[in-house]
Amino acid sequence: MTEPFRFSNGQQANNVEDLIKICQESPQEGINYLNRGDLENWLMYIGEANFAQKAKQAREASVSDAEKLSQFLASYQVKQDSETSATPTSPPEPPKTTPPKPSAQPTPTSQTKPNKPPSTPKSEPTNPIVKWLQNLFK
Repeated sequence: MTEPFRFSNGQQANNVEDLIKICQESPQEGINYLNRGDLENWLMYIGEANFAQKAKQAREASVSDAEKLSQFLASYQVKQDSETSATPTSPPEPPKTTPPKPSAQPTPTSQTKPNKPPSTPKSEPTNPIVKWLQNLFK
């Protein structure tokens, strides 16, 4: 399990979404962590190389510190928007099928014959006691 990114106010980020939210709530602290390279290091640590690269690019940009943080936060928003537009919002509906209609002609119940097991030819017993018992109850 990965260690969360801890802010001085006690808040912890467990993923990129948490990190962005806390940086938006505490921009000065976000700027400090961005300028020190802490954000990009932690993002690499949790396997978010793409966002670590975005943090590095923002840190190295020749703009004000506030603009650096804004660029980094905007890169997450752009990524999130592109993922949202690429995935459908709801699953496609399955094709509608109609159940088969019952037959219009009912089956007559009075003319049906009960199911009988097929008759098997009787084999003659070879045991004399069985033969005697069968003859007794004929």
